[in-house]
Amino acid sequence: MSMNDMLPDSLLNLLAFCWRSDHPAIYSSNRALQSIDKHALFNLRKANNLVEHWFLIYDTDGSWSVFDPYKNVWHTLPQMPFPPLTVSDDVTVMCVEADLLFCVYNGGSNFINKFELVTNNWSPSAGMTVSRNLYGWAVAGNLALVAGGADSNTKPLAAADMYDFDTAFVDNKFYVFGGEGETGNFFTSAELYDIGSKKWSVVENFLPENLAMASKSITVANGNIYLATASTDPDGEVLMYDRTFGEWVFKGLFPYDLVRKTMDCKLSVYRPAREQSVDRLVFIGTRMDPPTGQMATEIYAAEPVEPLEWQLLGSKTGWFAPKTGLDGYYIRSILPWNQQRWR
Repeated sequence: MSMNDMLPDSLLNLLAFCWRSDHPAIYSSNRALQSIDKHALFNLRKANNLVEHWFLIYDTDGSWSVFDPYKNVWHTLPQMPFPPLTVSDDVTVMCVEADLLFCVYNGGSNFINKFELVTNNWSPSAGMTVSRNLYGWAVAGNLALVAGGADSNTKPLAAADMYDFDTAFVDNKFYVFGGEGETGNFFTSAELYDIGSKKWSVVENFLPENLAMASKSITVANGNIYLATASTDPDGEVLMYDRTFGEWVFKGLFPYDLVRKTMDCKLSVYRPAREQSVDRLVFIGTRMDPPTGQMATEIYAAEPVEPLEWQLLGSKTGWFAPKTGLDGYYIRSILPWNQQRWR
């Protein structure tokens, strides 16, 4: 017996190997199961290296849709409590392990709502060390990094914040690129933070000028950086950064011609089987059905090889708001978030 005196280890191990979408029905079938320590159960899943990637899509007014690509089902999260948003609010969404962060910058200060997938609850979370908006960010495991942005006086910030240090990013480096300076110039160089040595370095001409100026979505799959852009092809392209030769390589086109390519698309990754270690690229976008004029959000996946062959995973009526919603739809739903501070 462990974790719960009423349940044998064998039953808990079986529950750990069940898909997360099946857990609510399983809990409702047995009163003893309803009282188990869910954080301990997720730690057991971690010990068995069980990983599931869910896609979290912000709809509107605090409502969230969740797509489970393994069971091909949609869920909804509890309504998100937060102060009313305004047009001027800058919003960033991040998923760190099993937690969803909804970060809002308003009136010179940040506030953060956190959703714990383990407990299915919303709660306020600690803010960043420095209040900022329009910043870049990245997540790797239970590490979240933000860099740059501007303060309440619109002055660019030359600082970065780190949340819950544990794992590494690309070759143990955090890449910061894109954006513009005080004079409105677009940056083509990249700055790399080595997590091991804790030092910064610069890579000149990291981005061609047309990519530096273009709206884009970036993700990391199998140790490589991928970028979605509509600046080089009318149908939209996916490019990969070749670190050996220092250049961006064409990998394929978007799965379809988006109504608003650069605004309504996001890249991420997921693993199609829990026991695999290879990531697939994920493309999420909104398109319109011409006969009806109805909008739909669609989720595609492809192996990160050339040419990209996209497979439709799921779709739903409506569209996501690029400003407030899909940057953080990637989630690794196996770990509790055990530190509540930025440093």
